[in-house]
Amino acid sequence: MKPEAIIIPVPYEATASGTEGTVKGPKAIIEMLTHQLEDYDRFTKEVTIEKINISPVEELQVKDLQPEEMIESVKKEVDKIKDSEKFPIILGGEHSVSIGAIKSLKEKYEDLTVLQIDAHLDLRDNDSDYNSENPSKFAHCCVMRRVRELGCSTVHVGIRTMYSKEIEYIKKEKITEIFECPIKVKPEDIIKAIKSQNVYITIDVDGIDPKHMPGTGNPLQGGLDWYFTIELLKKTFENKNVVGTDIVEVSPIPNNPLTEIGAAQLLYHMIGFKYKNTL
Repeated sequence: MKPEAIIIPVPYEATASGTEGTVKGPKAIIEMLTHQLEDYDRFTKEVTIEKINISPVEELQVKDLQPEEMIESVKKEVDKIKDSEKFPIILGGEHSVSIGAIKSLKEKYEDLTVLQIDAHLDLRDNDSDYNSENPSKFAHCCVMRRVRELGCSTVHVGIRTMYSKEIEYIKKEKITEIFECPIKVKPEDIIKAIKSQNVYITIDVDGIDPKHMPGTGNPLQGGLDWYFTIELLKKTFENKNVVGTDIVEVSPIPNNPLTEIGAAQLLYHMIGFKYKNTL
């Protein structure tokens, strides 16, 4: 029986603070994956699709849910497969969709580190600084704070902006595993900062240089180089047990599919890296 990667599309952006459009991200990424990508992966030197079942499920119906309800919906979907050999891949949507998947997998893997690729730390306690009328502790800017409260360790890569209250939290919690841009270390150095064997990778595409990923809700100048990102992912899969991943914050730009095809490439590469030893 072939290994199987399960793609869970979560078109949700109820707490988005930047440009709207991330609800269209999952569909656009899957479209590129199924109709635009070449099947040969030059990093694994395999035709991944011939040896791995890549199975998108139906989009989760979460558009009108409150953030907490959406998170539980994602958790229930991951719960269905977490005790199998299937590999869960979440497609957002805004970054808050990650919480449900991580919450599910933390129940199985006690020692779980979340490797975050992102321009932002996402360590706010809530979004009241820009959403005073209806603040939420489960907004996209709070993801990594909630993840740490689940008991996960975190490693942050690609960071190039911070909020003052996040700095206070970092000092209080003595968080040191933060790799800001411009990156001055090798991928191997980042891997060394991951202390657990089990890892969940969350990729907010604004962590990558916008010359590669322009279509995102909260873009910033600078960011990770494309090939550095791929090498970091490759090394992580080689050295750790990656138990799940997500790609979030893709906001398609009309007539410029570079971001969604880039997200599809990352997705395809990660599936190949995950099952490299079985291909």
